[in-house]
Amino acid sequence: MRVRDDMSAVHTEYGVVLLDETRGRYWKLSATAGIVLDALRDGGTEADAVAELTNRFAVDEQRAHRDVRALVTRFGELGVVQA
Repeated sequence: MRVRDDMSAVHTEYGVVLLDETRGRYWKLSATAGIVLDALRDGGTEADAVAELTNRFAVDEQRAHRDVRALVTRFGELGVVQA
């Protein structure tokens, strides 16, 4: 999975604002979702995002994996990521 090229993200003190430049849609993401988004935008995998979350927060790997998988699935439904 990778984030589409026409997606822009801006980090704020409240999280991340993600803009679909083609469709003119935007979403407000939590800071944690922004970490997952950044991992994918940097060419990383879901496993890389899980590692980043477990390194930064007191969360076990199984929980982080489940949450990352759910978020990536939602990103796919919204058209944020592509295979």
